[in-house]
Amino acid sequence: MKIISITIKSVLALVVALISQEALGKPSAPAGLLVNGVSNPLVIERDTTRFTWMSADARRGETQTAYQILVSSSSEGLAAGTADWWDSGKVDSDKSASIEYRGKALPAAARFWWKVRVWDQTGEPGDYSEPNYFDTGLNQNEWTAQYIWDGTTNVNNFAYFRKTFVVTNKPDFAKIYVTAHNDYILYCNGELLGRGPARCDPYHYGQYNAYDVSKLLKPGTNVFAAIGHWQGTWSNCGVNAQPAFRLETRLDYPDGSSSTIGTDESWKVLAHTAFIETNAVYFSTGRGLANRAAIQFDSRLEPAGWRTAGFDDSEWASATVVNRSDFHLFAQMAPLEREQAELKPVSITSTNGAWLVDFGRCIDGWPKLT
Repeated sequence: MKIISITIKSVLALVVALISQEALGKPSAPAGLLVNGVSNPLVIERDTTRFTWMSADARRGETQTAYQILVSSSSEGLAAGTADWWDSGKVDSDKSASIEYRGKALPAAARFWWKVRVWDQTGEPGDYSEPNYFDTGLNQNEWTAQYIWDGTTNVNNFAYFRKTFVVTNKPDFAKIYVTAHNDYILYCNGELLGRGPARCDPYHYGQYNAYDVSKLLKPGTNVFAAIGHWQGTWSNCGVNAQPAFRLETRLDYPDGSSSTIGTDESWKVLAHTAFIETNAVYFSTGRGLANRAAIQFDSRLEPAGWRTAGFDDSEWASATVVNRSDFHLFAQMAPLEREQAELKPVSITSTNGAWLVDFGRCIDGWPKLT
């Protein structure tokens, strides 16, 4: 009994010690880092750069009393404690959302790394967070790329765009900035990058997207390929601005040099694509105007391999440069458009020359589609 009593006392003492250590320990490193509301954003408006983080501590009474933010031009520098763009120093504050950047003026089209630590109510500093990054974009007067289109004017307009280019020295960093009105689908060396922008009014607040293609570019011939679409008869859910596609790529090399690839008349364009460009067929959900346009596509007309670098586009026309100086672009902070599901038909039948595709109830909760 004596041995058991000593063991119980020892265990109780250990538990008390652990609880005391937990209560007096330093705060945890911040988590959930955001810049302008996004985790590791590929583009931001750098004139309104703001930092946010969350506490990883669940202990009762745990309170942030101060913070310190470090911003560096490289992850290596940040790891070494070098803050060549901003060291906020210790700031006495319990605020952890929308902290305004107050360092040196940030340049365009660059990547920055940052981390943050906090002090708790006892004045004890915690560890720094894991490093995160954010990329700056282009202000209105910093774009060098021109707006282009395919030279046609029909109101349900699709165009294919291509630009081949040679990479002799692989860049350390390669960023694409791209927009369209109404929208685009973008590829690099045959790989889908994404689609966008989110629906917007380019006359007042047009939006552009960014993609990091540093790992996709290879020595030799590379290609950007894009599908542009313009729908010029919106009723109550869109803006009838003029058609346009614009892309600018910044390439930074190991020796410190850089180059730019931008849309201009050297890009190739195919105006008559596999998309059927008659006036769009509209439909609605019964709540308002019929303002959703069905897309019609004839795969027999699709040029095989046109998104790849080896495709021969010598018969394609030169892109038409268009004046869209009244467009105003801002970095899109909303998530990119993503495909959510693929519908596979239950049956495909032909009746009197018309094809009927029955999708059935392919996704739970979706109505039968025909």
